[in-house]
Amino acid sequence: MNDADVLHRKYRPDRVPDYVDYIIIGSGIGGLWLAACVAKFDIKSIVLEQHYIAGGLQHTIARSGYEFVPGLHYIANLPLCQPLYEMVADPNHKIGYNQAGNCVPADEGEKSSHDLRIGDLPLMHVREGIDNVRNELTTHFPLEKEAIDKFLSIMEKAKWQAGQFATFRIFPRWLQFIMSQILCSTYIKYASMTTEEALGSLTTDGRLKTVLSAFGGDLGENINEGSFAMQAAVLGHVIEGCYYPTGGPVQFARGLIPTIRSVGGDVLVKARVDAILVENNGHATGVRLGNCDEIGARRE
Repeated sequence: MNDADVLHRKYRPDRVPDYVDYIIIGSGIGGLWLAACVAKFDIKSIVLEQHYIAGGLQHTIARSGYEFVPGLHYIANLPLCQPLYEMVADPNHKIGYNQAGNCVPADEGEKSSHDLRIGDLPLMHVREGIDNVRNELTTHFPLEKEAIDKFLSIMEKAKWQAGQFATFRIFPRWLQFIMSQILCSTYIKYASMTTEEALGSLTTDGRLKTVLSAFGGDLGENINEGSFAMQAAVLGHVIEGCYYPTGGPVQFARGLIPTIRSVGGDVLVKARVDAILVENNGHATGVRLGNCDEIGARRE
């Protein structure tokens, strides 16, 4: 099947596989990855997408000679994320990655994922590696070394403990509580504090607070409302380096869909789901599409 068919395979009743195990609504990266993951266990899924192209926000839009990406703008922590994709993707579909950097003259040839210019401060670079970030910050704020060191320490702990905290959800509630209190104390403390509150406890330098909260835009939250743990986690991942898939994020869909189809599943577009069919006992049994077609699933 060529690329156009993989991404633009329109819904037709005769394209619905027999004996579907699961129905997944939406072909974003989460839905496609999940369908590909269960396919590794010979579990058949059908992914229904209302758009005309599969991939959710993992595609590009061309307008007036320019290409726009509505979703992904970089991937951080590539050593962790790349294996998660490759463990379920088509092994014949390899994806290369380009590291952000060398994009502005001020870089002078050094890798720089982001540049910050705030007020009358000199241009600052966010480069891969926590030591590079520490050196850059202490160069501009030499009197705030203690606050910077503490911020980076909190950032590292919050970044990793957030993942641990989420993972503990698989355990019974009583065990979740014990493990979280022992192993995720930093995350729990700062998750309940706003960025403004946390930075206020570290420094009184307004310009440093602005620099340390500069990546709040990634979260779309005001610093007096958003969780400091999330703010720290975003910067923590940026420090690990920012990467972009060669050929654009649609490459993820191209690599995951063959795995889904390999066990008899499929990804169909132009298939808007209007309702989830639920029995009296609360068990979901299928979906109803916008054209009133109904599709059933063997598993909930």
